[in-house]
Amino acid sequence: MNQNCNLMITNKIVQIIQSILGYRLEISNHQKLDSIGFNSIKYIKLIVALEEEFKITFDDDDLIYENFSTLKKIELKTAEKI
Repeated sequence: MNQNCNLMITNKIVQIIQSILGYRLEISNHQKLDSIGFNSIKYIKLIVALEEEFKITFDDDDLIYENFSTLKKIELKTAEKI
């Protein structure tokens, strides 16, 4: 996948995260989402939103905290499914 496509994926993920949080903020690639207010309910909302936005389905084996703990990990897991 090319760099422009990855940037578009990342930008959309940031928009989804901000929408779930209800406010805009800067998120670094390796910042843990729980440090900005994510909890188990918000992670579920994130996964559902990613699947809907990108028309993908995460396998049950993918649905572990570590795969969705940072922006970079979310980007990689999402790009893997596209």
